[in-house]
Amino acid sequence: MNHISDFHLQEYIDNLLNENERLIVSTHIHECSRCSERYHIYLKFNHAIKRIPLVNVSTGFTDNVMATIGVKDTPSFAWKVLTNLAPLVMATIILLIIAGALYISGAWNNTEFSHAAGITKSSYQVVSTWISQGTHQLNTWLLKIFPFHFTNNGIMLTVFLLCFFSAIGLMDKYLFANLMKRKQP
Repeated sequence: MNHISDFHLQEYIDNLLNENERLIVSTHIHECSRCSERYHIYLKFNHAIKRIPLVNVSTGFTDNVMATIGVKDTPSFAWKVLTNLAPLVMATIILLIIAGALYISGAWNNTEFSHAAGITKSSYQVVSTWISQGTHQLNTWLLKIFPFHFTNNGIMLTVFLLCFFSAIGLMDKYLFANLMKRKQP
């Protein structure tokens, strides 16, 4: 005779089985003395647990327990990536500024500018062209990556990207951070 598993017995007591499974377990409990005895033991155990009063703990209880067992709050995955990329981004910006200064001054091409006004005007034009071309390339790239109808408009693309990165931030905070905490011994 197949007896009811402990798992199904507990599910029956917790009222988590569907109607068909409940009927099968209920019929078996009435027919089988061994499972009926186990059912009554589980039932008494559940009632005993429910009678135990809940303990109110201090606000720092969780932090104290975590510190005692050695679990440390780890930064999120995105924060780790950003802190490792920040020096690289800053070095790139500094190198671009230096390269731009060398190019504008003519030292990069071994040429010199004769007039201060001409230097200022040409440097503004060069920087303006670079910014314009870079913005155009970025928009083209974004439209290739996000070819949705609503991303053709610059405002809608901005709204979409804000929502997209907000969703990634929330996933990082509530999903990836928890996964990283579980991996630590």
